[in-house]
Amino acid sequence: MIRKISLLLFVCAVVLATTGCSSINISEEYALDELSGKGVVILSTTETGNHWSPITSLLFRKVGSNRSTSIMMWHRDFLDSEGSMDMVWFGWFGDMIPEDKSVGLLNALELPAGEYEFHTYRSNASAPGVVVSFTIPKDFSWKFTVESGVAKYLGNINYHFFDRKTFLDHLITFNDDRSRDLRLAGQKYPNISIDDIKIELLKKSPGDAMPRDD
Repeated sequence: MIRKISLLLFVCAVVLATTGCSSINISEEYALDELSGKGVVILSTTETGNHWSPITSLLFRKVGSNRSTSIMMWHRDFLDSEGSMDMVWFGWFGDMIPEDKSVGLLNALELPAGEYEFHTYRSNASAPGVVVSFTIPKDFSWKFTVESGVAKYLGNINYHFFDRKTFLDHLITFNDDRSRDLRLAGQKYPNISIDDIKIELLKKSPGDAMPRDD
């Protein structure tokens, strides 16, 4: 047991050496401050299709920086309704997610003002004595800007998994789900007025090639 804990701590230390801490979601009492030099971006990250059990993280960084920060993209709970998907302990894929539901998270991130980009994603799977990390071979660039004292809605990033055999067989879509996401944000962050949230939808840069993405 001690050896396993030591291994996990070592892995975490290596990851944190190149990526920032992901605990940047704002508190429920958060209030914007235009003099703080920081702003907030809101986006939902969801999964549809076959439920993918390894932990998947989306990484972003300030444009021009090599230091990345990761956010977890989903867990087994449904985003906008009660209930959850079963955990998958042996095997990477579980049951199909119901078509009228998404497994996901609402992210509200406080960041210093500036230009940022999502640039890769990573899925980590573990079994006794083994930790495996999957990442795509080429970085992409999905840019967004942060303004001091301003909250922005970036939209939804959804990963739809088709094939139970490989995590590469998936489709990435960018969606404007403001009616759902801003309602959820208003319920969770009462000090941020929905009417004051700027809509600045995230878009892919030309030339970004993603698996099974037309």
